[in-house]
Amino acid sequence: MNLIVIPYNCDNYYFRPDTTLVHVARDFYCPDAISVLEAAPCICIRICKSGKAIAQRFARRYYDEAGYGVTLYAGNILAEGDLFSLTRSTTFDATTVVPSPLSPAERLEELCPDITPEHIGKWMEKISHNSLLRIGDMLLFELAPRRVVNKSQPFIMEWGGQELFSFNIC
Repeated sequence: MNLIVIPYNCDNYYFRPDTTLVHVARDFYCPDAISVLEAAPCICIRICKSGKAIAQRFARRYYDEAGYGVTLYAGNILAEGDLFSLTRSTTFDATTVVPSPLSPAERLEELCPDITPEHIGKWMEKISHNSLLRIGDMLLFELAPRRVVNKSQPFIMEWGGQELFSFNIC
């Protein structure tokens, strides 16, 4: 399974390993290597059909579910700015939280009006030009810039003034 992240206000994407994915907002045991924890809320789109070189106009045929999630980053490692800092800061286990179940894709406009089918299609076309999208892959569109998380308090995911999920950071 591929977890493909489109960072907020960025014209590129990167992959996270599937070992980072958790489907339950459970306690996050922060590794000692992470002195600064950052988080970005995201909308997750689940791929339901394999495809390569998917044209934007056909993209809607390739996803079936959507929901909220959060991507966690090791901010102190990311700040190092070397060639591998992005990889090292995004590959810690359990740093991609996408609670199940997701909603039907038809509810996407209700969940987040900013992420339109055209927007998803543009990205699916771009990504599938280089990489095969498979059943179960997820596109994670970050909805806001990363922010530093207070590790001594529970993390609460809110969007549109509504609490979606929360977990403790240990």
